[in-house]
This record gives sequence, C-alpha cells and structure tokens, in this order.
Amino acid sequence: GRPLTPALFGGITEIGIEEVSGEDSTVDSGVKLSDQPMRPEFDVTLAYNPDSVLVPVARVEGIGFTALGATTSGAFIAGQGGVVRLDGSPDPLGPHA
Repeated sequence: GRPLTPALFGGITEIGIEEVSGEDSTVDSGVKLSDQPMRPEFDVTLAYNPDSVLVPVARVEGIGFTALGATTSGAFIAGQGGVVRLDGSPDPLGPHA
C-alpha cells in the first residue's frame, strides 16, 4: 500500500477568487464601492469559483481546505470570509445555515 496523509489546511488564501493577481478583472477578493472604512456586507464566498485553475494545483500540493479572506481594498473591515473544501464537491462551501 501507499501512505495516505490527511489534507492540509491552506490558511487564509484567495484560491478560487483570484486568477491572475496583476489583472484587476480576475480578482474578486475585494470591492471598492465607496470610501467607507467598513464593508461588512461584502461576502467573498459568493465570488468563489470551484472551477479555478488554482484549485487542482492546491489539491496536488496537499491542501484540502482553506479559508477565503476578503482583501482590505482600503477598508478597515473588508468583509466576510468563509472556509471552502477543495475536494471538487458540488457544494464546496458546505451546508448553509
């Protein structure tokens, strides 16, 4: 048999919400709608793309789940984040309350 290791936690990342960091149209981790210091209503999980090319790369490296975090975009509170599974499941965010 081959050794089996559990999946690793990837930390707070932008896997699945950012494709090419140098191209603004592919970065969904932050929103700049106004100059307000707080944006708690911005939910980064709505922008998550389970078909991102970065998801299988992370899985090959052993990352099984990660926390998505909103970037500050100049705000004191950037928005909400969430934990996602990178296992290719149809609902990567898990059950919703």
